[in-house]
Amino acid sequence: MSNYLLSKTSYIKGLQCQKALFFYRHHPQLRDPIPPARQATFNRGHEVGNLARHLFPGGKDATEKIDLKGQFMYPGFYDAHCHFYGYGVDLKKTWLIGTKSFDEIVD
Repeated sequence: MSNYLLSKTSYIKGLQCQKALFFYRHHPQLRDPIPPARQATFNRGHEVGNLARHLFPGGKDATEKIDLKGQFMYPGFYDAHCHFYGYGVDLKKTWLIGTKSFDEIVD
């Protein structure tokens, strides 16, 4: 995989803080160690990814248009779930996106 491709997680990290993304990508030795439980989750995700690549060699074209014949499609209802822990952590963060000065942050 090219070094120029970003995962969804890395992309969001870059939106939140470009400096964090830079260090994440170019200085991985500075990252905190990954706890064993989280590494197990990552490993499981890699297993699923490998299985998907085996089942769909060359990938699956997600740009195919399907005639729904006037019916509605609700893609969010297919896999409705929440990441409560991450959401809770995000609620405690101070979002600085869009701020233009230190004074604006203090206000």
